[in-house]
Amino acid sequence: MKDISYKTFVNAVDQSCYARLGCSVFDLPDHPIRDSWDDLQEELAYTAPEDSEKRERLLNNYVSYLVDDLEMENLNDVNPCWL
Repeated sequence: MKDISYKTFVNAVDQSCYARLGCSVFDLPDHPIRDSWDDLQEELAYTAPEDSEKRERLLNNYVSYLVDDLEMENLNDVNPCWL
């Protein structure tokens, strides 16, 4: 995987979100997906284009981190821990 597009990133997030939460990322309230994308791009800038294994691992890690954030945000919306 030499080039990871924003569309590829969002589709991976959507698939992971649907698998873990049972809904599309587009069904949830606004979440700054673009911020995670920018962070991933920054990491990829320091990764050799031919190191496809590391690039794939970075994509999977960022997708996982983002879905973890979405899950925690939704759990706090449903059952606020501060009350």
